[in-house]
Amino acid sequence: MTSFIVAILRVKLYAIFLGPAGFGIMSQLNNFYFLFTTTIHLGVPVSVTSEISKINFGNDSDKKGKINAYFRFLTSRFFVVSFLFTAVIILFSGDITQFLVDDSFYSTYLVIIFVAAPFGVLYIIIEAFLRGFKEIGKIVKINILTNIISTILLIPLIYYLQYLGVSIYFLIFGLLPSILILYIAKKFVTGLQVNYGYSLTKQDKNLIFKIGSVSLISSLLHQGAIILIRKLIIAAYGYDDNGIYQSVLSVSLSYFSIIYLFLLNYTLSRFSECKSDELLVKEININARFLMLIMVPLMLLFYGFKEIGVLLLFSSKFLSAGELFFPQFIGDIFRVGAALFGLWLISRQKIRQLIIIDVIFNLIYLFLTFVCIKLLFLNLIYVSISYAFAFFCHFAMYFMYTRHSIGFKFEKKILLTFIYSIFAFILTYTASFFNKYIGFSSTIIILLIWFYLVVERYEIRQFKELILLNLEKRRNIEK
Repeated sequence: MTSFIVAILRVKLYAIFLGPAGFGIMSQLNNFYFLFTTTIHLGVPVSVTSEISKINFGNDSDKKGKINAYFRFLTSRFFVVSFLFTAVIILFSGDITQFLVDDSFYSTYLVIIFVAAPFGVLYIIIEAFLRGFKEIGKIVKINILTNIISTILLIPLIYYLQYLGVSIYFLIFGLLPSILILYIAKKFVTGLQVNYGYSLTKQDKNLIFKIGSVSLISSLLHQGAIILIRKLIIAAYGYDDNGIYQSVLSVSLSYFSIIYLFLLNYTLSRFSECKSDELLVKEININARFLMLIMVPLMLLFYGFKEIGVLLLFSSKFLSAGELFFPQFIGDIFRVGAALFGLWLISRQKIRQLIIIDVIFNLIYLFLTFVCIKLLFLNLIYVSISYAFAFFCHFAMYFMYTRHSIGFKFEKKILLTFIYSIFAFILTYTASFFNKYIGFSSTIIILLIWFYLVVERYEIRQFKELILLNLEKRRNIEK
C-alpha cells in the first residue's frame, strides 16, 4: 500500500512539473532502463525463486552448499556483465536516445539513469534469493524505505531541476535497494557467501538458465514492444499524446506491479510446491478468485470517477486520457489472468509453450497497434483497444493450454464473478458515457450490487483476518 501511494505521488509530480510531453519522454527513458535491468540477468531471478524454494524446503542433504554456490556464481557473473553493458550504453547514449525519443538532446539524462544499472541488477538477483527463502518481510521493508526516501528527495529535485532532477531521482531509486539490503538483510547476504565446497554442475547451471530464458524472452519481447509502440505514438501523434497514453499506462502498471509482486512472492512458490494437477487447479482457482475481488472494485471506482482521478493523479492537461481507461482496464483483467496462468507453466518448466505463447502475443500486440496508427490512421484510443484485444488473446492461449494440459476448469463462483464483473463494467461505462454525474452515483450503486452478488460472508471474515495477520507481521518486522 505504501508503494502504491508513493507511486501516485510520484506520477502527480511528473504531471505537474513536466507536463504530458516531459512525462512521456522520461517514461520512455526509464522504460529502456527497465528493459535493460530485466533482460541483462537473462531472466534468472524468476527461476532462482522457484528453484531455491524447492531446494530450501526439500530434502537435499547438501542444500546449503548448493544454494550458496548459486548465489556466488550468479551475483559475481551478472554484476560484471551488467557493468560492461552499461559502459556500452553510456558510450552510445546519443544514438540510443535519438532512437527512443527522436532527439539526442536527452542523452545526458539517460547516462545519469544508467549509472545505477549494475547495482540494480545485483539487487534483483539477491531479492530472488530472499523470495526463495520466503523472506518477504525484508523485501517489503526495503521496498517501502526505497520509495519513501527517494520520493522525499524527488520533490526538491523535480521542483528545481525538472528533467535533470527526475534523472537524479531514477539514479537514487536504482542505488538505494543495494544500499539498504546491507543493513536490513546483512546477516542473510553474509550467510549466502559462505563457501561449503559445493561446485555447481553443468546441469545445475542449465536448469537455472533454461527456466530463466522464458522470463528473459517474455520481458524482452513485451518491453521491446512497448518501446516501439511509444516510438510509433511519438511519430504519429507527438510528444503530448505519448505522455497522455503513458499516463494511462502508468495507472495500469502501478497496480499491476503490486499484483505481480504478490504473484512472484506468494503464488509462484505455492505453484512450485503443488505435486499433483488437482492441487494446482485448486491453487489457480483460489488465486484467480482473490485477484478478481481486488482488481474489479478498484477499476470500477477509478473508471466511474475517472475525471476526478485524472485531476488527482495528474493535472487538467491529462483529461483527454479519461476515454482510454475503459479498454485499458479490460485489457488489464486479461493481463493479470495471463500472468497467473503463465506462472504455473514456469513452475512446471513448460519452456517451449511459454515462449511460443509470448511470441504470438507480442506479435499480435505490435501488429494491431501498427495497423491502427500507420495504416488506418485511427486516434489514440485504438492503441488501448489493441492493448485489450492482445491481452485477451494472451489469456485465451494460456487458458486453452492449461485446460488441455492439467484439465483446468474455473469454479462456478469464479465464472459468475467474471460475468457479474463484465456487466458491471458495461453499466458503469454506459452511465459515465451519457453523463459524468450520473456515472458518479451509478458507480457506487453498481459496486454495492456487485459486492452483494459476488462476495460471501465467510470471505469478508477471511479478508479481515488476512489484513490483521499482515498488520501483525508488519509490526513484528518493524520491531
